Amino acid sequence: MLQSRIMSPSVLARFRHTFAGGILRTTREKWFDGGLFAVALLYQFFLGKPSSFWEAVTPFVWLLCLILAVHVVLATVGVWRGITEQPRVREVESPILLPNAGKRKTVIEEPRPPYFRPKLLGIAAISLMLLSLPSYFVRRCAVASVRTYVYLVPTAELMECKKRAFFIEAVGPQILYNVEIVLKDNKSGGTYSQIYPELDPGPRPSETYFWFTPSSPWDEDYTAKVAARGSRSSQDLILSSVHHQPQFATQIILDDNKNPTVSCRDSLLPKSYTLAAKEHRTCADLMKLVGDVPSKLDVYSYQRADGNLTIRKTRTLPSPSELDQNSDDRHLTEYQRQIVEPILKRYSRSRLLIYFAGGQKSKAYAEEFHKMFIAGGWKVDGPLMVPVGDERIIDIQMSVNYQENWDKYNPKPHDVLNAFEKAGIKQRSTLTSDPNVPNELTVLWIGPRSPNDVRPNQCSPFAMKPAEGQPQTCEMIAETDRECPIPSK
Repeated sequence: MLQSRIMSPSVLARFRHTFAGGILRTTREKWFDGGLFAVALLYQFFLGKPSSFWEAVTPFVWLLCLILAVHVVLATVGVWRGITEQPRVREVESPILLPNAGKRKTVIEEPRPPYFRPKLLGIAAISLMLLSLPSYFVRRCAVASVRTYVYLVPTAELMECKKRAFFIEAVGPQILYNVEIVLKDNKSGGTYSQIYPELDPGPRPSETYFWFTPSSPWDEDYTAKVAARGSRSSQDLILSSVHHQPQFATQIILDDNKNPTVSCRDSLLPKSYTLAAKEHRTCADLMKLVGDVPSKLDVYSYQRADGNLTIRKTRTLPSPSELDQNSDDRHLTEYQRQIVEPILKRYSRSRLLIYFAGGQKSKAYAEEFHKMFIAGGWKVDGPLMVPVGDERIIDIQMSVNYQENWDKYNPKPHDVLNAFEKAGIKQRSTLTSDPNVPNELTVLWIGPRSPNDVRPNQCSPFAMKPAEGQPQTCEMIAETDRECPIPSK
């Protein structure tokens, strides 16, 4: 019997051999790995819609590194188990016969590789670390290739029957500087522009938005142009009420590319709206605003797409005396007289009654109207203090009886009203019909000047003989001077 000692393969050689053999060991594993790649490919094609090359290849590189990492772990376990379970000494019979017809036996001593455990763990750790580098690299490239862009999200509610808030959303990894946003109403051509020194895609202490008044509420068509340092984008946006539901369509194009980066379209929009016509994704996520938006904006009222109006709070004005004290001294300018006096002379010998409310400033203003109408040849009474119940009247308002208002052969009150409007006198834009006004008499009401954001049309109609117990005109005012639009069905 002979005894010999052989050199065992190194730990690295064992690991390399086991790892290479394990990757394509069985057909089942081949199909499993191929199936994972097929799932990743289908996801990217149908759902992922990557915007750059690196964003497209990232899932495949990660999947490949994951599969290789699994085989690294399996190879480490296999080599560890193989070294631990292998016999250190074994007998081997020689195929050559001895003179006595016996076989020579050789005892082979095959010791374990020294320090195989730390070596094997080190090889596995280094392998996993090397596999993580491509994953990190493609991720960094994907992040660098993803462009940060800005888009607008309008409120689904029409605030105070006239305006809509547009919230500014930033998507991407980078901070944008010197951002100019220009919103155009394609129905009227009206525009709004705003410059923001900095827009951070991350969480902000307060949401950023601006107000815009659409020319055609509930049938709205916009184009937004966004220009920032090193970035440009364009967004087309449709907002319409369809079957009493808000329906959106939008698409965002970066840097004048032909294909949109992001697009969506709600299913109820008619085919007459061609924007994003081939898009199947709805705008439920892209156009979603979190929380109770009307409360966040603290508006007086809001209208939904079904036409329902919700009043959140009412608005009151200061007392007439306080309004009179805080208002500036008003005077009829020479320019205003030149516009109004020719109309007054056309209807000379007409009768006028002037009422005033508030205080001395309003009375002084009323006396200027008295002098102007006298110069125009009118017969004027007043200015007198308004009847009890009309003390809260504001600005300039005019009332006639029903016959005077609707007599097409006597446009006198309408001509005077239009002359006031042309002269820039702040007034109620329509005549008030009052059966208590005598025929052929025009009543001119003059109250304190209202705040700049208030119009006399926001007050309820006034009367020469107010009903006892009824709220006074302008005691509570509407939050807007226009009627709420009626959404289409």
